Amino acid sequence: DMEKLIVTGNGKGIHLSTLGFGFDSKALDFLKHLSDLGGGNHLNPMLAASGQQALLEMVKNQSKLP
Repeated sequence: DMEKLIVTGNGKGIHLSTLGFGFDSKALDFLKHLSDLGGGNHLNPMLAASGQQALLEMVKNQSKLP
């Protein structure tokens, strides 16, 4: 089951972040749910005021690089 795999990975320090493109609220809610299970973030760049900047900030925040 996908959700169990995501939760197991999250317990091992592997986080899942999702990107949702489009306006299908059911699909976006599902992606948000998966990222919540995975301890990550969810972003819909199309809805963010500055999608490219929001995506860049999400990647920077999740980076393990010094």
